[in-house]
Amino acid sequence: MTHSTNNCYEILGVSIDASTDDIKTAYRNLVKHWHPDRFVGNPELQQQAEEEIKKINIAYRQAKARSLQFRPPDIVVPDIPKEEPKPPPPPTGWYCDRTIDTPSATVTDVIFMPESSTIASASEDGLINLWKSQTGRRIRTIAAHSSVVTCLAASKDGKLIASGSSDKTISIWKRSNGKEVCSLGGWFAGHSSAIFDLDFTTDGKTLVSASADTTIRFWHWKHEKESQILRDGVTAVLSLAMTPDGKFLASGSDDHNLRLWRTSSGKLFKSKAKHSDSILAVAISPDGKVLASASADKTIKLWRLSSTQKLRTLSGHKEAVNAIAFFPDGQTLASVSDDRTLKVWDIESGRELYSLEEHSQPVNTVAISSDGQTIATGSSDGTIKLWQFAPD
Repeated sequence: MTHSTNNCYEILGVSIDASTDDIKTAYRNLVKHWHPDRFVGNPELQQQAEEEIKKINIAYRQAKARSLQFRPPDIVVPDIPKEEPKPPPPPTGWYCDRTIDTPSATVTDVIFMPESSTIASASEDGLINLWKSQTGRRIRTIAAHSSVVTCLAASKDGKLIASGSSDKTISIWKRSNGKEVCSLGGWFAGHSSAIFDLDFTTDGKTLVSASADTTIRFWHWKHEKESQILRDGVTAVLSLAMTPDGKFLASGSDDHNLRLWRTSSGKLFKSKAKHSDSILAVAISPDGKVLASASADKTIKLWRLSSTQKLRTLSGHKEAVNAIAFFPDGQTLASVSDDRTLKVWDIESGRELYSLEEHSQPVNTVAISSDGQTIATGSSDGTIKLWQFAPD
């Protein structure tokens, strides 16, 4: 299905001479407006939204391609001898070492594979991309879902990648060749709404998923069957994290509640209203002692996992905190926000160590390499940025 040149611009609501940036902005706004999850409970509007998204995606690809094809040629200006500028001083602390320009308008999730040589990214156009973390070279693209890929997870051995989508399905892929191993859920099974988070158990035999349908589901993925369903309440489950020993699962929800579950029985261990707005991300320290939660209320809170007693609040972001990740040492935490910043925090004192702003749009996701030497962030500006640390 294609649109005429003029029609693709009309669908996006931009003029025929619009810049690539204008096209991207229009596309992002339309996708947000017509996202099918906004119309849950109204099948007619939801179906209409799905059709609109298809038209918008096709129009965006055509308009973007034409914008690049007909860009005016560069004007060659003769070299004018001038004084060589002094080289900038070497960076200290965390700095942006490399930017990967992805083929997508928005990067929704990014993860390091366990050995950290490869990064996987998810995007709103249904694609998964694999990248070399040292060079930024793209290894492979997987056409994964019919709608937004919302989340990714890697098996502990690094052989598999799981993807969740707003199309209500989960797929598991072989990292080595990009082939689909299995698909979980669909119209008559599994989740009935968008998938928001995923995690493999340590042994790799079970995949855990969180969804807008208010449930958390455990999957024996080799048999493509659910083994357990946890019912969170009446609002969407937006995030989850498992303790290193696999005994407890933490979840964050749209109802502002932080919940802790026993994985063996599926019973709720602790539940309290912990934030004043939706909990968008949760993370557990490598030693399993500290639970962190990030919220649309602009704060990060740290809790003693065994009792859910609050240890401290990290304040500094000016907008919603979208994602968090512990460093391998368990002493520092990275966070990203709609305010376009990456922040690094000291856990013991709660002090903000670094605040870095290189993205031009909200930052949606953050991941840390297994050696703690590289941070990856993904943004609505369509880029992945890789951050390195230079000692003072």
